[in-house]
Amino acid sequence: MKRFFILLTMTLAIMFSCQPVTEDTDSNNSGNNTTQEGDNNQTGDNNTGNNTNSDSNTNQNNGNDNNQEENNNTGSNTGGNQESDTVVLNGCTYTKDMKTLLSANEDITNVVIPEGVTSIGIGAFYLCRNLTSVTIPDSVTSIGRRAFEGCSSLTSVTIPNSVISIDVEVFQDCNSLEYNEYDNGLYLGNADNPYLVLVKTKNISITSCEINSKTKIIYSKAFYDCYSLEYNEYDNGLYLGNADNPYLVLVKTKNISITSCEINSKTKIIYSKAFYNCRNLTSITIPNSVTSIDSSAFEDCRSLASVTIPNSVTSIGIEVFRYCYSLTSITIPDSITSIVDFAFYDCRNLTSVTIPDSVTSIGENAFEGCESLTNVTIPNSVTSIDSSAFERCESLTSITIPDSVTSIDSSAFEGCESLTSVTIPDSVTSIDSSAFAYCKSLTSVTIGSGLSSFNLPIFTGCKSLTTLTISNSNSRFKSNGNCIYSKDGTNFILCANGLTEVTIPDSVTSIGKSAFYDCDNLTSITIPDSVTSIGKSAFAYCESLTSVTIPDSVTSIGENAFRVCSSLTSVTIPDSVTSIDSSAFAYCKSLTSVTIPGSVTSIGNYAFENCSSLESVIIPDGVTSIGDNAFYYCSSLENVTIPDSVTSIGKSAFYDCKSLTSVTIPDSVTSIGKSAFENCESLTSVTIPDSVTSIGNYAFENCSSLTTVNYKGSQEQWKQISIGSSNSYLTGATINYEYSE
Repeated sequence: MKRFFILLTMTLAIMFSCQPVTEDTDSNNSGNNTTQEGDNNQTGDNNTGNNTNSDSNTNQNNGNDNNQEENNNTGSNTGGNQESDTVVLNGCTYTKDMKTLLSANEDITNVVIPEGVTSIGIGAFYLCRNLTSVTIPDSVTSIGRRAFEGCSSLTSVTIPNSVISIDVEVFQDCNSLEYNEYDNGLYLGNADNPYLVLVKTKNISITSCEINSKTKIIYSKAFYDCYSLEYNEYDNGLYLGNADNPYLVLVKTKNISITSCEINSKTKIIYSKAFYNCRNLTSITIPNSVTSIDSSAFEDCRSLASVTIPNSVTSIGIEVFRYCYSLTSITIPDSITSIVDFAFYDCRNLTSVTIPDSVTSIGENAFEGCESLTNVTIPNSVTSIDSSAFERCESLTSITIPDSVTSIDSSAFEGCESLTSVTIPDSVTSIDSSAFAYCKSLTSVTIGSGLSSFNLPIFTGCKSLTTLTISNSNSRFKSNGNCIYSKDGTNFILCANGLTEVTIPDSVTSIGKSAFYDCDNLTSITIPDSVTSIGKSAFAYCESLTSVTIPDSVTSIGENAFRVCSSLTSVTIPDSVTSIDSSAFAYCKSLTSVTIPGSVTSIGNYAFENCSSLESVIIPDGVTSIGDNAFYYCSSLENVTIPDSVTSIGKSAFYDCKSLTSVTIPDSVTSIGKSAFENCESLTSVTIPDSVTSIGNYAFENCSSLTTVNYKGSQEQWKQISIGSSNSYLTGATINYEYSE
C-alpha cells in the first residue's frame, strides 16, 4: 500500500514539477507526457477490442492523499551554471545533439528542418495553426505521434525516402493538407516518390484501393471505417495491392479465431493490427519480402509462442507484440535500428531477447512487464534507454549498461526486484527520476565520471541499497560514506536508501531536495550547525525516523521536508526559521507536539495535514496567515491558540479536527475560509471578532456540538457578515452579541 501511496505523489510530481539535480538550478522544468493511444477500430473489421496502455498499472493508488501535489521528483543543486540541454533554431527547439526536433513556436509559418536531424518528436508541431509548409531532410527516419496534429493551415509536407516509421495521429486535423492521388488513395512523399506514404482513402465508401508499387509506409488509420472495401484473399489473410502484386499489404485476417496464417511471399507490409486479438494463433513465419511490421500488428496474440523476424524488416511499429503472453524468445534482426515504445510490453514468458548492434535506442515501456526475462545484453550502439523500458522485469538479475548510453530515463529499471548491482558507465550524463525505484534486492550502485544531472528520487524503495559511490573523476559530484555531495562538499545531494544512520559533515550548508527521500531504515539524523536550508522532500517517507534536531542556522524548511515521517514524535523548530512550507510535516502521524517559534510568519498549505496524534499547538504572534488545509485531519487536536497577528484562516485549515472543543478567532482576522472548521464535531463554542467580514461555505458544516457563538460586534454588524452556504450549525447557535472576554 505504501508503494502505491508514494507512486501517486511521485506521479503528481512528474506531471507538475520535474527538477534535475544540476548546478545551481531551482526552477521547475516541465515537459510533455503524452500517453499512447491505440486505434482499436482500424477498418471496422473483425479485429476489434479494447486497447489500453496497460492491464497491470503499477502506478495506481487506492489511498487518499487529498489531492496533495508533492514535488518529490526534485533534487538539490550545487553551485555553477547549467548548460542547456536544448538548441533553439528558427523557431524550433531541438535536442542538444540536434538529432530530435522537440517543439516549435505556435505562430511558426514554415519550416525547413536542417540536415542531421533524425527524428521529429511527439507533438512537435502540435496545434501550430499558422504552419503552411514543412520540408523534412533525408536524415529523418521517424516521425512521432501527433507530430503535426491540429496544423489546420498546413498545405504541404515533403517526406523523404529515409523515413521508415510514422506514428499514430501524425496528420490528424490537418484539413488543408494537399495530397498526391493514386487510384482511391491519398499519398504524401517527395519529388522522387510522391507515393511514399498512403495516408488515407478518398472517402470511406470505396470498394477498392490499388496500392502504388512505390509505397513503403501505410498510415495506421488509412483504411479507417472503410467497411465496403474488398480484399484479395490468400490463406487466412486479406490483402490489398495492385495488378503486379495483389498481396502487397496484409491488412487483416479473415477472423480472429484463426490458428494459422501463411503470409504471401510477395507481401511487403503487415498493416497495423493485422493480427490484433488473434488469441489462437500459435506461430507465424514472416517471409523475407516483408520490410515493415506496423503498430500493434500482433498485439494481444496471447498464444503466439514463436515468431521469426527476417533481415528484410527495417521497421517495427509501436506495441507490435504487446500482450503476447506466450512468446518465450525473440531475435531482433540487425536491420532494425530502434526498439519502439511498448514493443514487447507484458510479454510475461519472454525469457531471452537478442538486441543487435544496429539498435541505437530502446523505447518507452519496450520490455515493461517481461517478468520472466532473466538477462539482456544491451549493445554498444544504444545511446538511450527510455522511460520504463525494463520496468517490472522482476527476474532480471543483472544488466550491463554499455559505454554508448548517455541517458537513463525515468523508471527505466523500476521494479526489477532481482537486480542486485548496477554499474553506470562514464558515458551516462543524466539519470531520470525513479530509474531504479523498487529494485528491492539492489545492494550497490557505482556511478561513472560523466554524470552531470539527475532527477530525484532515483532509488525509492531500494531498502537494501547500502553502497553508493561515484567516480573520483566526476567534475560535479563526489561520494563519501555512501552518500553523494556536490564537488565542493557544501550540498548534501543523495543518500543510499538502505542506510540506518548518516553523519552529515560540517562542510554542508544545504540538504537538497529528496536527499533522504524514502530512507526507510534511517532512525535518527543530526543536522550540523553549518546547514542553512532543508530542501523540498528532503526527509519525506523516512518512516523510521523518530527524532530530528534542526539547528539554529536553518532559515527555511522546504515543501514536504518531513512528509510521512510517521514515527516522528516531536520536533523543535528553531527561532531562525521564518516559514514552514507546504506539507512540511504532513502525515507525521506520531507527532504529538510541535513548537513553532516566534520567527515564523506563515504556516503553509497542508503543513501539518493528517498529523492525527497532534494534541495541541501554539501559533506564535508573528504568524500572519494559516494556509489552506494547514491542520487538516488533525483529529486529536484539542486546543489551538491563534494570535492577533493572523489576518486570514485558509480553506479547510482545521477540517475534521474532531477533538477541538473551542476556538477564539482574534480581532485581526477578516475572513474565515471555506470549510475552515468543517467536521469539528466536538466544537461547542467559537469566538468571532467584529473584524470578520466573510465566512466561507461549509466553514462550520457538521459542527454538530456547536451551541454558542460569542460575537464581539452588534447584531447589526453580524447581519452584515457574508456567511456562505451550509453553515446552519453556526447560524442556528445561540449568538452572544457585544461579547467581551
